[in-house]
Amino acid sequence: MKSILDRAVIIIVLALLFAIPALGDTSSGNPQTPDPALLASIEKYCEPTESSVLKELKANPNDVSLQLKYAGVLLDEHKVKEALIEYTKIHKANPKNSDASLGMGCCYAQLGNWQQSLVELKAACQADPLNVNAVLVYAAEAVKYHKFMDAKPALLVLAHSSKPKAALCYWKIAERVVGDDFTMAQSFAREAHSLDPKAYPRAEIHSKSRSNRVVTYRDRFTPIEDIWLCRIPLC
Repeated sequence: MKSILDRAVIIIVLALLFAIPALGDTSSGNPQTPDPALLASIEKYCEPTESSVLKELKANPNDVSLQLKYAGVLLDEHKVKEALIEYTKIHKANPKNSDASLGMGCCYAQLGNWQQSLVELKAACQADPLNVNAVLVYAAEAVKYHKFMDAKPALLVLAHSSKPKAALCYWKIAERVVGDDFTMAQSFAREAHSLDPKAYPRAEIHSKSRSNRVVTYRDRFTPIEDIWLCRIPLC
């Protein structure tokens, strides 16, 4: 996830790059208005803010996707308790919504309540066994507290439907633990290899520092999946 500062830098750089052609000749004292297409191209680099999503939500208060988006923005802005309240509201109205349980699990993890975190993450997997984000975060959180065997059934169910997706989960967990337990990381990397040998031709992982957990295989996860994984504490 880009930090707020990163987003600000991108916006400023883009604005500077396009400012001159957008403004045109200002010598007459009548500068042209900025091109709407140019403004749109700059805005697409901005991640949603609390205020922008809240504005959308007020216009569409029953849109569950917007409710989840708003809760996610709160969580990313470290307003964990507020995010938990929003995710809980969504869960009460939609008990089978996997992402609502996933969000609650991430909130509890950040608040230090790992037992409840695992309960909610397990519920997220049960609500939607093919929710890769839920399976990944549940397994990663379970590994951290030596409860991986509790989460393994979720990985097995996912593997039954999609071996590549399960392999990605195993690999991402290997990448996460490599700085703390090289042997465990190798074990998870081998699982990824066994499920998807073409994507992971060598069942090994290089030990790197936790600050730059670089691994031998290319990272094939989407930004969305990385965002969810970043929402649980590393240690």
